[in-house]
Amino acid sequence: EIEEIFVKAGQTVKQGDAVATISADNINKEIRSLRADYQEAALKLSEANLSRKKGEVEAQNTLDSSLVKSDTAEMTYDKTIETLAREIDSAKRTIERAEGDIREITSEIRVYDVLLGYNFGSEHYEDFINSSFYSVKYDKDFEDENEIALAKEDAQTRLEDAEYELEQAKLALKDAEYNL
Repeated sequence: EIEEIFVKAGQTVKQGDAVATISADNINKEIRSLRADYQEAALKLSEANLSRKKGEVEAQNTLDSSLVKSDTAEMTYDKTIETLAREIDSAKRTIERAEGDIREITSEIRVYDVLLGYNFGSEHYEDFINSSFYSVKYDKDFEDENEIALAKEDAQTRLEDAEYELEQAKLALKDAEYNL
Protein backbone atom coordinates (compact mmCIF):
# COMPACT_ATOMS: atom_id res chain seq x y z
CA GLU A 1 0.00 0.00 0.00
CA ILE A 2 1.27 3.53 -0.84
CA GLU A 3 1.76 5.62 2.29
CA GLU A 4 2.75 9.00 0.77
CA ILE A 5 3.26 10.48 -2.74
CA PHE A 6 6.01 13.15 -3.10
CA VAL A 7 5.29 14.40 -6.63
CA LYS A 8 2.34 15.86 -8.46
CA ALA A 9 1.00 14.75 -11.77
CA GLY A 10 3.16 16.14 -14.60
CA GLN A 11 6.05 17.16 -12.31
CA THR A 12 9.55 16.46 -13.66
CA VAL A 13 11.67 14.07 -11.63
CA LYS A 14 15.27 12.96 -11.89
CA GLN A 15 16.73 9.58 -11.41
CA GLY A 16 17.11 8.87 -7.72
CA ASP A 17 14.31 11.30 -6.62
CA ALA A 18 11.84 9.78 -4.17
CA VAL A 19 8.45 9.57 -5.76
CA ALA A 20 6.47 7.82 -3.04
CA THR A 21 6.78 5.58 0.00
CA ILE A 22 5.31 2.16 0.11
CA SER A 23 4.44 0.29 3.28
CA ALA A 24 7.14 -2.26 4.19
CA ASP A 25 4.45 -4.69 5.26
CA ASN A 26 3.09 -4.80 1.71
CA ILE A 27 6.56 -5.31 0.22
CA ASN A 28 7.37 -8.07 2.70
CA LYS A 29 4.04 -9.75 1.97
CA GLU A 30 4.74 -9.57 -1.75
CA ILE A 31 8.28 -10.92 -1.23
CA ARG A 32 6.94 -13.81 0.88
CA SER A 33 4.27 -14.55 -1.73
CA LEU A 34 6.84 -14.51 -4.54
CA ARG A 35 9.20 -16.73 -2.53
CA ALA A 36 6.36 -19.19 -1.88
CA ASP A 37 5.48 -19.18 -5.59
CA TYR A 38 9.16 -19.71 -6.41
CA GLN A 39 9.48 -22.63 -3.96
CA GLU A 40 6.30 -24.21 -5.32
CA ALA A 41 7.58 -23.87 -8.88
CA ALA A 42 10.99 -25.28 -7.86
CA LEU A 43 9.25 -28.25 -6.17
CA LYS A 44 7.13 -28.90 -9.29
CA LEU A 45 10.29 -28.71 -11.44
CA SER A 46 12.02 -31.19 -9.13
CA GLU A 47 9.04 -33.54 -9.28
CA ALA A 48 8.93 -33.24 -13.07
CA ASN A 49 12.68 -34.01 -13.33
CA LEU A 50 12.29 -36.96 -10.99
CA SER A 51 9.33 -38.25 -13.02
CA ARG A 52 11.30 -37.82 -16.25
CA LYS A 53 14.31 -39.69 -14.81
CA LYS A 54 12.00 -42.45 -13.52
CA GLY A 55 10.47 -42.72 -17.00
CA GLU A 56 13.94 -42.89 -18.57
CA VAL A 57 14.98 -45.66 -16.16
CA GLU A 58 11.78 -47.60 -16.85
CA ALA A 59 12.24 -47.17 -20.59
CA GLN A 60 15.87 -48.34 -20.34
CA ASN A 61 14.82 -51.34 -18.24
CA THR A 62 12.13 -52.22 -20.80
CA LEU A 63 14.66 -51.89 -23.61
CA ASP A 64 17.22 -54.02 -21.75
CA SER A 65 14.60 -56.66 -20.99
CA SER A 66 13.47 -56.69 -24.63
CA LEU A 67 17.06 -57.06 -25.81
CA VAL A 68 17.63 -59.97 -23.43
CA LYS A 69 14.41 -61.63 -24.59
CA SER A 70 15.42 -61.06 -28.20
CA ASP A 71 18.88 -62.54 -27.61
CA THR A 72 17.36 -65.51 -25.78
CA ALA A 73 14.86 -66.07 -28.57
CA GLU A 74 17.63 -65.91 -31.16
CA MET A 75 19.78 -68.40 -29.24
CA THR A 76 16.79 -70.72 -28.81
CA TYR A 77 16.04 -70.45 -32.52
CA ASP A 78 19.67 -71.20 -33.44
CA LYS A 79 19.80 -74.20 -31.10
CA THR A 80 16.48 -75.48 -32.47
CA ILE A 81 17.80 -75.22 -36.04
CA GLU A 82 21.00 -77.03 -35.04
CA THR A 83 19.01 -79.76 -33.27
CA LEU A 84 16.69 -80.20 -36.26
CA ALA A 85 19.67 -80.37 -38.62
CA ARG A 86 21.22 -83.11 -36.44
CA GLU A 87 17.89 -84.96 -36.35
CA ILE A 88 17.67 -84.77 -40.15
CA ASP A 89 21.22 -86.08 -40.55
CA SER A 90 20.57 -88.87 -38.06
CA ALA A 91 17.31 -89.84 -39.78
CA LYS A 92 19.05 -89.91 -43.17
CA ARG A 93 21.83 -92.13 -41.81
CA THR A 94 19.25 -94.44 -40.22
CA ILE A 95 17.35 -94.62 -43.53
CA GLU A 96 20.53 -95.51 -45.42
CA ARG A 97 21.47 -98.15 -42.85
CA ALA A 98 17.95 -99.63 -42.78
CA GLU A 99 17.78 -99.72 -46.59
CA GLY A 100 21.15 -101.52 -46.66
CA ASP A 101 19.96 -103.95 -44.00
CA ILE A 102 16.77 -104.62 -45.99
CA ARG A 103 18.74 -105.32 -49.16
CA GLU A 104 21.12 -107.64 -47.28
CA ILE A 105 18.37 -109.50 -45.40
CA THR A 106 16.23 -109.81 -48.56
CA SER A 107 19.21 -111.36 -50.33
CA GLU A 108 19.72 -113.72 -47.39
CA ILE A 109 16.04 -114.80 -47.51
CA ARG A 110 16.37 -115.51 -51.24
CA VAL A 111 19.35 -117.74 -50.51
CA TYR A 112 17.32 -119.64 -47.91
CA ASP A 113 14.50 -119.98 -50.46
CA VAL A 114 16.97 -121.42 -52.96
CA LEU A 115 18.35 -123.81 -50.34
CA LEU A 116 14.85 -124.90 -49.36
CA GLY A 117 14.04 -125.46 -53.07
CA TYR A 118 16.77 -128.08 -53.34
CA ASN A 119 16.58 -131.43 -51.67
CA PHE A 120 18.77 -131.19 -48.59
CA GLY A 121 22.10 -132.87 -49.30
CA SER A 122 21.42 -133.20 -53.06
CA GLU A 123 24.09 -132.43 -55.62
CA HIS A 124 22.48 -129.07 -56.49
CA TYR A 125 22.29 -128.20 -52.82
CA GLU A 126 25.97 -129.01 -52.29
CA ASP A 127 27.01 -127.13 -55.45
CA PHE A 128 25.18 -124.05 -54.23
CA ILE A 129 26.63 -124.31 -50.69
CA ASN A 130 30.12 -124.65 -52.15
CA SER A 131 29.70 -121.73 -54.59
CA SER A 132 31.82 -118.66 -53.99
CA PHE A 133 28.66 -116.54 -53.69
CA TYR A 134 27.32 -118.55 -50.78
CA SER A 135 30.60 -119.26 -49.02
CA VAL A 136 31.69 -115.62 -49.02
CA LYS A 137 28.37 -114.20 -47.80
CA TYR A 138 26.69 -116.89 -45.73
CA ASP A 139 29.23 -119.56 -44.86
CA LYS A 140 26.77 -121.47 -42.65
CA ASP A 141 26.54 -125.20 -42.22
CA PHE A 142 23.00 -126.45 -41.78
CA GLU A 143 22.19 -129.84 -40.30
CA ASP A 144 18.81 -130.13 -41.99
CA GLU A 145 15.97 -128.24 -43.71
CA ASN A 146 14.50 -127.23 -40.33
CA GLU A 147 17.63 -125.23 -39.53
CA ILE A 148 17.33 -123.46 -42.88
CA ALA A 149 13.66 -122.72 -42.23
CA LEU A 150 14.51 -121.34 -38.76
CA ALA A 151 17.29 -119.19 -40.24
CA LYS A 152 14.82 -117.90 -42.82
CA GLU A 153 12.26 -117.10 -40.09
CA ASP A 154 14.94 -115.24 -38.16
CA ALA A 155 15.88 -113.30 -41.29
CA GLN A 156 12.22 -112.46 -41.93
CA THR A 157 11.89 -111.12 -38.37
CA ARG A 158 15.03 -109.03 -38.86
CA LEU A 159 13.60 -107.82 -42.19
CA GLU A 160 10.36 -106.72 -40.49
CA ASP A 161 12.42 -104.92 -37.82
CA ALA A 162 14.51 -103.20 -40.48
CA GLU A 163 11.39 -102.18 -42.42
CA TYR A 164 9.85 -100.78 -39.22
CA GLU A 165 13.09 -98.90 -38.45
CA LEU A 166 13.04 -97.52 -42.00
CA GLU A 167 9.45 -96.28 -41.65
CA GLN A 168 10.21 -94.70 -38.26
CA ALA A 169 13.30 -92.97 -39.69
CA LYS A 170 11.28 -91.66 -42.64
CA LEU A 171 8.66 -90.26 -40.23
CA ALA A 172 11.39 -88.68 -38.08
CA LEU A 173 12.95 -87.13 -41.20
CA LYS A 174 9.61 -85.81 -42.40
CA ASP A 175 8.84 -84.39 -38.94
CA ALA A 176 12.26 -82.72 -38.60
CA GLU A 177 12.05 -81.24 -42.12
CA TYR A 178 8.55 -79.96 -41.38
CA ASN A 179 9.73 -78.30 -38.15
CA LEU A 180 12.73 -76.79 -39.89
